[in-house]
Amino acid sequence: MTSEEQKHRTVVAWIAFGGGVLLPIGWTIASIANWSDVIDSHARLGYLIGDIGLVVPLCFASWQGLRTGAAWGPLALCLLCGAFGYDIVHFTVWLIQEHKFGIPGVLLALIGAAILAFLAWLAIWEIERARTAPSEA
Repeated sequence: MTSEEQKHRTVVAWIAFGGGVLLPIGWTIASIANWSDVIDSHARLGYLIGDIGLVVPLCFASWQGLRTGAAWGPLALCLLCGAFGYDIVHFTVWLIQEHKFGIPGVLLALIGAAILAFLAWLAIWEIERARTAPSEA
């Protein structure tokens, strides 16, 4: 792996770490502000459990794997991109339906699409590195 690739993975690792820190903070705030909405909605409760039980651990696994150059790090990142992408689609649709923050739905959709494009780029970058890496056989 080149130093440029390792630099890229280190930056991505710290982005994943940030997600792992911010998601529990966001869910804590959302749960305090809207606990009955979270408990009464099977979808919201499912997202809470999924985020805390799957996405946050994948954030920290990606951080550790990419930062240390572990062979499983890119796979953890690809799984994180898929799980977080699903989250972004759900969250964007919810924000648009609930008319949150007074932001026009079109703008929210564009922001969601930009985040999805970034996640896709990260996953594709890792897949390309794995596809073009010299065989260690």
